[in-house]
Amino acid sequence: MIGFFCALLVSAVLLGCNRPAESDRGGENSKSEVDYSVPRPEPLPIEPTFESIDRYVFQRSCVDCHNPSGSGKRVPLDKESLLDSPLELVIPFNSEESGLIISLIREDSKGMPPLSDGYAPLTAEQINVIRWWIDRGAKD
Repeated sequence: MIGFFCALLVSAVLLGCNRPAESDRGGENSKSEVDYSVPRPEPLPIEPTFESIDRYVFQRSCVDCHNPSGSGKRVPLDKESLLDSPLELVIPFNSEESGLIISLIREDSKGMPPLSDGYAPLTAEQINVIRWWIDRGAKD
Protein backbone atom coordinates (compact mmCIF):
# COMPACT_ATOMS: atom_id res chain seq x y z
CA MET A 1 0.00 0.00 0.00
CA ILE A 2 2.85 2.41 0.79
CA GLY A 3 4.42 1.59 -2.60
CA PHE A 4 1.15 2.58 -4.31
CA PHE A 5 1.07 5.97 -2.58
CA CYS A 6 4.76 6.56 -3.36
CA ALA A 7 4.14 5.79 -7.04
CA LEU A 8 1.11 8.10 -7.03
CA LEU A 9 3.13 10.89 -5.43
CA VAL A 10 6.02 10.49 -7.89
CA SER A 11 3.56 10.53 -10.82
CA ALA A 12 1.94 13.71 -9.54
CA VAL A 13 5.30 15.41 -9.12
CA LEU A 14 6.49 14.36 -12.57
CA LEU A 15 3.29 15.46 -14.26
CA GLY A 16 3.40 18.77 -12.44
CA CYS A 17 6.99 19.40 -13.58
CA ASN A 18 6.04 19.20 -17.23
CA ARG A 19 3.26 21.76 -17.00
CA PRO A 20 3.87 25.51 -16.94
CA ALA A 21 3.05 27.29 -13.71
CA GLU A 22 -0.31 29.04 -13.55
CA SER A 23 1.38 32.42 -13.96
CA ASP A 24 3.13 31.13 -17.11
CA ARG A 25 -0.12 29.90 -18.65
CA GLY A 26 -1.71 33.32 -18.63
CA GLY A 27 -4.10 32.69 -15.75
CA GLU A 28 -5.84 35.36 -13.72
CA ASN A 29 -2.76 35.97 -11.59
CA SER A 30 -0.47 36.31 -14.58
CA LYS A 31 1.64 39.46 -14.54
CA SER A 32 2.56 39.33 -18.22
CA GLU A 33 1.08 37.70 -21.26
CA VAL A 34 3.20 35.02 -22.91
CA ASP A 35 2.41 33.97 -26.46
CA TYR A 36 3.03 30.22 -26.58
CA SER A 37 1.94 30.04 -30.22
CA VAL A 38 5.23 31.62 -31.34
CA PRO A 39 7.79 28.84 -31.85
CA ARG A 40 11.01 28.99 -29.87
CA PRO A 41 14.02 29.59 -32.14
CA GLU A 42 15.98 26.45 -32.88
CA PRO A 43 19.71 26.35 -32.22
CA LEU A 44 21.91 26.64 -35.26
CA PRO A 45 22.37 23.27 -36.96
CA ILE A 46 26.17 23.41 -36.99
CA GLU A 47 27.67 20.16 -38.22
CA PRO A 48 31.32 19.08 -38.36
CA THR A 49 31.70 19.86 -42.06
CA PHE A 50 33.54 22.77 -43.61
CA GLU A 51 30.38 23.96 -45.39
CA SER A 52 28.43 24.10 -42.12
CA ILE A 53 31.26 25.75 -40.19
CA ASP A 54 31.76 28.28 -42.96
CA ARG A 55 28.05 29.11 -43.10
CA TYR A 56 27.27 29.25 -39.38
CA VAL A 57 30.58 30.40 -37.92
CA PHE A 58 32.99 32.00 -40.39
CA GLN A 59 30.38 33.90 -42.41
CA ARG A 60 28.62 35.15 -39.27
CA SER A 61 31.54 35.89 -36.98
CA CYS A 62 34.75 36.19 -39.02
CA VAL A 63 33.97 37.61 -42.46
CA ASP A 64 34.18 41.25 -41.28
CA CYS A 65 37.97 40.94 -41.07
CA HIS A 66 38.82 37.77 -42.98
CA ASN A 67 38.00 38.96 -46.49
CA PRO A 68 40.17 40.30 -49.34
CA SER A 69 39.87 43.91 -48.13
CA GLY A 70 39.65 43.31 -44.37
CA SER A 71 42.31 43.51 -41.69
CA GLY A 72 42.47 39.70 -41.53
CA LYS A 73 43.01 39.29 -45.28
CA ARG A 74 46.37 37.55 -44.69
CA VAL A 75 44.48 34.63 -43.11
CA PRO A 76 41.70 33.60 -45.49
CA LEU A 77 39.20 31.15 -44.06
CA ASP A 78 38.43 29.13 -47.15
CA LYS A 79 39.03 25.38 -46.89
CA GLU A 80 42.08 25.24 -49.17
CA SER A 81 43.83 28.11 -47.37
CA LEU A 82 43.17 26.58 -43.97
CA LEU A 83 44.54 23.19 -45.01
CA ASP A 84 47.56 24.53 -46.94
CA SER A 85 48.56 27.34 -44.58
CA PRO A 86 52.22 27.58 -43.58
CA LEU A 87 50.83 28.60 -40.18
CA GLU A 88 49.39 25.08 -39.79
CA LEU A 89 45.93 26.49 -39.17
CA VAL A 90 44.34 23.07 -39.67
CA ILE A 91 46.31 19.92 -39.01
CA PRO A 92 43.94 17.08 -39.95
CA PHE A 93 43.29 14.66 -37.06
CA ASN A 94 45.04 17.03 -34.62
CA SER A 95 42.87 19.89 -33.39
CA GLU A 96 45.03 20.48 -30.30
CA GLU A 97 47.98 21.67 -32.40
CA SER A 98 45.94 23.35 -35.15
CA GLY A 99 46.53 27.09 -35.23
CA LEU A 100 42.84 27.78 -35.80
CA ILE A 101 41.83 26.16 -32.52
CA ILE A 102 44.76 27.68 -30.66
CA SER A 103 43.75 31.16 -31.83
CA LEU A 104 40.10 30.57 -30.91
CA ILE A 105 40.82 29.51 -27.33
CA ARG A 106 43.54 32.08 -26.57
CA GLU A 107 42.55 34.66 -23.99
CA ASP A 108 45.28 37.20 -24.73
CA SER A 109 45.51 39.93 -27.34
CA LYS A 110 46.29 37.39 -30.09
CA GLY A 111 43.09 35.42 -29.59
CA MET A 112 40.41 35.35 -32.25
CA PRO A 113 38.08 37.03 -32.66
CA PRO A 114 39.75 40.08 -31.12
CA LEU A 115 37.75 40.86 -27.99
CA SER A 116 39.53 44.20 -27.63
CA ASP A 117 37.90 45.30 -30.89
CA GLY A 118 34.46 44.50 -29.54
CA TYR A 119 33.92 41.11 -31.17
CA ALA A 120 32.19 38.38 -29.19
CA PRO A 121 34.06 35.12 -28.66
CA LEU A 122 32.83 32.00 -30.39
CA THR A 123 30.69 29.73 -28.26
CA ALA A 124 32.03 26.48 -26.83
CA GLU A 125 29.67 24.64 -29.19
CA GLN A 126 31.11 26.40 -32.23
CA ILE A 127 34.69 25.69 -31.19
CA ASN A 128 33.88 22.06 -30.40
CA VAL A 129 32.32 21.53 -33.83
CA ILE A 130 35.44 22.97 -35.47
CA ARG A 131 37.58 20.65 -33.28
CA TRP A 132 35.44 17.70 -34.29
CA TRP A 133 35.79 18.57 -37.99
CA ILE A 134 39.58 18.75 -37.66
CA ASP A 135 39.83 15.59 -35.54
CA ARG A 136 37.80 13.71 -38.19
CA GLY A 137 40.40 14.68 -40.78
CA ALA A 138 38.94 17.98 -42.09
CA LYS A 139 37.85 16.13 -45.22
CA ASP A 140 34.37 17.47 -45.89
